[in-house]
Amino acid sequence: MIRTSLADLAKRRMRSRIPELNQALTGRFREHHAFLTRLYLDQYDQLSGAIKQLTVRI
Repeated sequence: MIRTSLADLAKRRMRSRIPELNQALTGRFREHHAFLTRLYLDQYDQLSGAIKQLTVRI
């Protein structure tokens, strides 16, 4: 199970919280969520590019 594998990557103090990590990693990620995620990532890329341009100009 993928979420178990991700929780097993926990280090140090987080190891004791693996049950909570598993619960946090359980959920639904549907097409709508993928659409919104792509929208936000595209916006992030656009803003990062603008910041780079402004930094060069400054």
